[in-house]
Amino acid sequence: MRFFATRSIFSALMALLLLAAACGDSGGSIESSTGSKASPGRLRIPTQIVGLKVTPEKIPNGIEEIDRPYIDSIGLFSLREGDLLRATLQVTRFNRAARPKSDQFRKSIIGLLGSSKPDELKLGEETVFSTAGNQQNIFVWFEGKGAFVLSIHQDFEFPRTLLRRTLALNLQP
Repeated sequence: MRFFATRSIFSALMALLLLAAACGDSGGSIESSTGSKASPGRLRIPTQIVGLKVTPEKIPNGIEEIDRPYIDSIGLFSLREGDLLRATLQVTRFNRAARPKSDQFRKSIIGLLGSSKPDELKLGEETVFSTAGNQQNIFVWFEGKGAFVLSIHQDFEFPRTLLRRTLALNLQP
């Protein structure tokens, strides 16, 4: 029973974060270092990826009060073409209760995000899981004690290029 409660909490949190990016504000890099439990400690991301402007998004109010049994911190970034939201990047760092190296744990996380059975892609040394959501392509990969969720609107012309460039940043949660 606890597994289903945990899944529903994680699913609701992921959905909330993906929706929150759609409501956000519209040469170097962005360094996220708020120190809040709602965002990873330090993360350096370029201000542009594949011509899309990268902007850190505020985590919705009240997110810190949600019981997140596996999550230590969260960061959210929008990738925009002008005012048009093209993609979001969510960075999640897991706590000690999580088992990010476990296939079962990974599959349970990925299963919450998409509406289709995920495909496993091998891009260089990285294993990326690909699924689809409501008018979006969703790519998930795990790194150390964290996970990345790159959601790209289906009408964006270069989804694989955006994924490859994001992977090449070698981000650490």
